[in-house]
Amino acid sequence: QIGASAMRRYAGICQTGKNIESSFDQNRNSSLITTHSIQCLNQFEDLLGCSLKLEESELAEFLPGFMIPKDKALQAEEDRTLDDGLSNFLHPVHRALHIFARLDMLDDFRAWYIDLRKPMADMRSMVTRDLDHLDTEGFLTYLPTLVNGMVGFFIVEDSLIRKVDHKEGLMTIQEVEAAWRMSLNSLRELIEYHMGGLSRPGHFMQLKESLLAMSKLSSDLELNYKPLIDLLRKLIDPYRKLLLLAFEGECRRIMQEESFQPLEILSEEEYNTFIVPLGLHKSLESQNPNDSLSYLTNHGSTRNVRKRFPLTCPLATVPEIGFSLLKLCALMVAFLTHIDFRNGNRIIFDVLDSSTAVIKQILLEMLHGAESDSHILKAAQISTNSIYMSHLPTNLAELICECMTNLQFTESSISDYDSGGGSSSYDKESCMESLRKKCKELEHIFDRSRDLIFELVREKADLLLAGMEFIKWEPPSVNKGPNPYCEDLINYLRVTFMNLSSLPTDMREAAHFTCMTHVCNSIMREMLSRKSCPSINILGILNLSKDIDALIYFCEESGIPQLSQCFNKLSQILDIILKNDHEVILDPLRRSTEYPSLDIYDLVEVFEKYRNLSLASRIKNTVGDEVPQLNTKL
Repeated sequence: QIGASAMRRYAGICQTGKNIESSFDQNRNSSLITTHSIQCLNQFEDLLGCSLKLEESELAEFLPGFMIPKDKALQAEEDRTLDDGLSNFLHPVHRALHIFARLDMLDDFRAWYIDLRKPMADMRSMVTRDLDHLDTEGFLTYLPTLVNGMVGFFIVEDSLIRKVDHKEGLMTIQEVEAAWRMSLNSLRELIEYHMGGLSRPGHFMQLKESLLAMSKLSSDLELNYKPLIDLLRKLIDPYRKLLLLAFEGECRRIMQEESFQPLEILSEEEYNTFIVPLGLHKSLESQNPNDSLSYLTNHGSTRNVRKRFPLTCPLATVPEIGFSLLKLCALMVAFLTHIDFRNGNRIIFDVLDSSTAVIKQILLEMLHGAESDSHILKAAQISTNSIYMSHLPTNLAELICECMTNLQFTESSISDYDSGGGSSSYDKESCMESLRKKCKELEHIFDRSRDLIFELVREKADLLLAGMEFIKWEPPSVNKGPNPYCEDLINYLRVTFMNLSSLPTDMREAAHFTCMTHVCNSIMREMLSRKSCPSINILGILNLSKDIDALIYFCEESGIPQLSQCFNKLSQILDIILKNDHEVILDPLRRSTEYPSLDIYDLVEVFEKYRNLSLASRIKNTVGDEVPQLNTKL
């Protein structure tokens, strides 16, 4: 009871002063008891200007048992025990000491007292359960009882030494300190045994607050608190690993649920909530300085332009990943308060380095999946996500370092204790440079996904172009429109290029140019091949020109300047043949001026395979001069 009351009073100390509520989570229960860590998280939200999206259930799990409100009557009894009852409990010892002193038997009393009292300092005497066979949940359940018992024992011994006469009949200060060391060793062994089973951040927070409370009280009792601080600092690395594991699981969940569609922002409030806090508005503008995001404004650059809502941003799941990363860092900072805040910046950079590696691994796995499934839309969104995610860690590093500088709380004097070596060196610029290198690896995923997109588009285009094997190069009549393979190809490209709309402008246009150049070269190879096209007549050339005209119209319809020029070398061969202008064909100067992309060797190859129409075909297909007849002597 004495220990529980003292620990609860320490919790009360944590809550005095400022309003503990965060202004960014109005749904949070204002009656929730706070801790140093929760206070830090609330301040963090205020400095960030956004919510960390922490559930009340998460925060409630941060509270150790001694901070959880109990029955008021029981609390009142414990408080009376600490205030008034302590002296009443000590009075019988005081009387006994006087009696045995008068009888000159203090040594006998001391021997009896130590024999009876010293085992009570053993942690295992404070609970009825077998501590060696507790699971992690049982350990956390009994932790408040253990802590209360240990603290209560040494408060009693301290009070006896300070207040009674004939204290030579009690445990000496050295013996009390030895009992304290014994209790701490038992507690340390128990915590280290169960450390691997702590599976949620709340478990670590409960341990932190319990050990921190013990440290403060042991410092007031002039007992050695340094082993507790050492034990607290041993929790930092497993806690960091647990946060990273939870972050990886959250990232996988977010990315697996991705619909591979751009993010729609419905209002300016949403824009300021989801985009601005993560610095993504700067990334959006830097990626597309010329048409920025036509998604965002339809006015070119986003600066000084009033945005129209709803907006479509090419970010998909990036903001959600960003807030998960921000929450990860905030939980790390909160844990470091009053333990090792001096090294906080270095540790946060380590966390950001590791989390960037996690993002990279998941993106690579998704990219391999997109390659296996030939999923162009998935590859396109991975490409977009990777380039914007590459900006997140450095954006957040600057933001978090600034917030840590401005966090306002009184660092406990016990946290100034250093077990040796002082705080580790921290150089912000070198840490930022290391983080930038990690982010560059995400940009490499952008390059790989871009190459995969080009490859998948070319492969699909090749499958559709395979339909050219059914083309009749010496048809008996003129087609009314493009060949079926060409219509299928255009329909596929139209849908595919729409799916690439979320890509940065340069990459989107490069995909168009790469694909259309590939299509042109493939058609050229088919036409010039002796195997697939051993001979060709004017109707075959005319039908092929209709395919090329349709592809050129598709290029012009895309709105990308000069895209249609991808077909120049093919269209100019067909044009010069169909115009049947002998003078231009035979005049090198005029030919190079009017048909600059024309390769004379390709033209000769076509002429060598050219066959005149039969008389019946000429009569059937010629109306006026629509179907020219080449002079084979050319």
